[in-house]
Amino acid sequence: MQIWKKSASRQPPEWNACAMPPNTIKRVDAALGAAPEADKQAIAKLGKAMQDSITQIEKSIFGEGGSKVAPYPGEPLQRSIGAAQQYLRALDGPANQAVTRTLERARTHTAQVLDAINAFMEKDFAAYKAKVEALQFSLFKAAEPLKMKN
Repeated sequence: MQIWKKSASRQPPEWNACAMPPNTIKRVDAALGAAPEADKQAIAKLGKAMQDSITQIEKSIFGEGGSKVAPYPGEPLQRSIGAAQQYLRALDGPANQAVTRTLERARTHTAQVLDAINAFMEKDFAAYKAKVEALQFSLFKAAEPLKMKN
């Protein structure tokens, strides 16, 4: 999740939304201290599943074991974009077929990763959010009124 946060911090402001899921999961885990044990365990299990999904998305972007959404299995998005950037830097004149193919592959790969991120946010993370919000518990512990001893 650290990679997720660092990558979001280096991107344009719209990408700040990418740092939201890991931060929210941490906040929820901290807030559930006063919740009933069964609720804590259920939400912790969902939080773990969210973290696993985030790790898979990070791998599809940065590498470390391959990608499930790459045009070429195992190729991270970062490598696709890097190859396109190399071609563009070396380009002297009109783009040839190799340049065009590499740019199209990077564009397709980017679209696939963005679709995976959006699907995560709209389905998985939205379901997690709904379950957390459905919990009915107080953040306050019961307190006895103060009394003076006679």
